Parts: sequence; structure tokens; C-alpha cells
Amino acid sequence: MIGYLRGRRQALGPELLVLDVGGVGYSVRIPLSTWFELDRLEADAEFGLHIHTHVRADAIELFGFWSEAERTLFEHCLSVTGIGPRLAQVVLSGGSTADLLTAVADPNPGYRPQDRRANGPGAEREGEDAAGGVRRRTPTGRAGAGARERA
Repeated sequence: MIGYLRGRRQALGPELLVLDVGGVGYSVRIPLSTWFELDRLEADAEFGLHIHTHVRADAIELFGFWSEAERTLFEHCLSVTGIGPRLAQVVLSGGSTADLLTAVADPNPGYRPQDRRANGPGAEREGEDAAGGVRRRTPTGRAGAGARERA
């Protein structure tokens, strides 16, 4: 499994990055928070991303995150029944890592995705379900010290 990639951006969009690593272009799906960080860099700057490799029968997808905390939250979201990698990416795109950590730590549901892609029918419920599911899977409702590095 790929856990980390370092290289230069070949192409950058709000959901997808092509990362050139030694002449090989990796298509990496990214949340908006990572896009904002990458957009601040010079076009030819070298950077690294924490990677989650998602393997299905018909595809291998890479999801990239600016911080280990984002990747950890993404993986916690995946542990919630009914949330796949694309929805987990939308949940992370809906607010900052700190907002999601607050939603996880707060036993009162209230996390609302702010990303327009998440504003369809049931989006609020899905965001609350994700926060509640992650809360149940973390000790004392906290994401742990490593997950706070960006908060």
C-alpha cells in the first residue's frame, strides 16, 4: 500500500491532483482543505502528501491529505457503516479538521458539511452520522493526539 508520496504537482483541481513523483504521474483525490494548502505553493514546489490507498475489485484509488490528522479522520470516517471514501472526502471538505474534531468530541449532533457537493438530500444527516460514528470509534470521543496536529 502507498502511505506517502513526495513530488511536484502536474495538475491541480479542487478534487483531483496529478502528482509527479520521479516522472510518474499519480492521480490523487484530495479534500478541499488539502487543495487550499497546495494552491498556496509555487507551481514547481516539491511537497509530500499522506496517502490512503483504497483498493476495490475494479480500481485502485489514492486519497491524499496535507496532514496525518486529516488522513486519520478520513480513515475513521471510513469505519462508519455506509460511508465510503468519496463521502468521507466530502465530509472532510465540509469543514476544517478542527471543526470535525469538535463534532467528534461533542456528544450533541451538530456537524453540518459546508461543501456544496454535500448539500443534497440527507447531507446534514450524513455529516451528523459520520461525526457520531467516528465519536463511537475513538477513545472517549477524541481523535487522539496524532489527529490534533492540524487542529
